[in-house]
Amino acid sequence: MTGYRPATINSANRIADGRIIQANLADVGLDLEIVPMAAGPFWNLGLETESDERNEDAT
Repeated sequence: MTGYRPATINSANRIADGRIIQANLADVGLDLEIVPMAAGPFWNLGLETESDERNEDAT
């Protein structure tokens, strides 16, 4: 299986949580790479997806 690369806000708590999840998933053979991001680009990720879905509904 290829790795999964979820993004999270670049804060100590979120990165620590991500490392715990990463270790737990590695125990069952799943690769996970946490991608820390600044808050602005992180929140824009969801807006881009929502915008794409609205544009598909309009056509």
